[in-house]
Amino acid sequence: MESNRNPIGVIPRDRQPTTTSALGCYLIPGVDGNPRLAVSEAVQAEELGLASVWIAEKYDAKDLPSLAGALAMATSTIAMGAAVTHTGLRHPLTIASMGQTLQALSRGRFRLGFGRGAPRKWVDAGVSAPTLRSLEDTADILRRLWAGETVSYHGPAGRFPSMRIRVLPDVPPPPLYLAAIGPKTLSLAGRCFDGVILHPFLTPDAVAQSVAIMREARDSAGRSQETFNVFAAVVAPSEIELAAQIRSASSRASRYCMTSTVRTPLLAANGWNPNLVQYERRPTDPGGTTKRPQLPLKWLRSASALGNEVEQVHRLKEYLAAGANEIILHGATAHQLGKVVHRFNGGEQTCQ
Repeated sequence: MESNRNPIGVIPRDRQPTTTSALGCYLIPGVDGNPRLAVSEAVQAEELGLASVWIAEKYDAKDLPSLAGALAMATSTIAMGAAVTHTGLRHPLTIASMGQTLQALSRGRFRLGFGRGAPRKWVDAGVSAPTLRSLEDTADILRRLWAGETVSYHGPAGRFPSMRIRVLPDVPPPPLYLAAIGPKTLSLAGRCFDGVILHPFLTPDAVAQSVAIMREARDSAGRSQETFNVFAAVVAPSEIELAAQIRSASSRASRYCMTSTVRTPLLAANGWNPNLVQYERRPTDPGGTTKRPQLPLKWLRSASALGNEVEQVHRLKEYLAAGANEIILHGATAHQLGKVVHRFNGGEQTCQ
């Protein structure tokens, strides 16, 4: 029988590019309307020797396939990933097509990460909020499509009478990752996904506990531990002064903890007492106020990488020792990471 895979040249068979670094970073973090910055940042990250760059998709000027396609053409060795995108804003055929196209363009360097996000956000957009079951089923649907199967499905992920991809490029499908905080989502990641993207502001101890949960889930499912990757997102602000770093970390933590769907499992994972969270009233537009959670300084310092380069690198290596395979640096762009990356890579041999 003639293969339906379309050869596209010499493609690396490994899912991960060969690299000696255990650091990656986000591209154009925060709010920015200039997507071209992502290209220059990715090129700089590759020149620094980073293992990966990540797109936190926003539905404005940070469109995942557009940015990832540009990055695939502008770089040659660095991995690129979605951290994260939504499963319900694109049809499964569209996601499958996007994933294998970006794999082919990048010659095996694309990683596809999904997340649940804030349920209210998706309700307001008229889209169903992802559930654990719909995420599990979506992962299965994508893998079956990439295997050339005809998929008929009716369940939590939607209703799809008969789907099939006719042409499959000669490249492995992208690995599927899941963003997770709580134990149920961590267990799902271990059972059904190729890796996990851990939320910022987890302590190294919380990362170790998360890894233990996923290992148990993988063992129960009979899945190999060696093929599973743990990515710890760690806030490492680029500001020189410690006071400015603290303000930056505090602002990010406050935004994350605005919703109980993040705040509650994050505090629980770290063993933090929710009664110690203070709330600051801030004005909103137009004319209202909102309560912004403020985490204690002790918490911020225990769950991020603050201080000078030596202190930051020491904390990053604590996350690797806790079980992370790779760290996604958060709060600084590739243009600002030179000193930290240089010191981290220069001392790598002593921390093996």
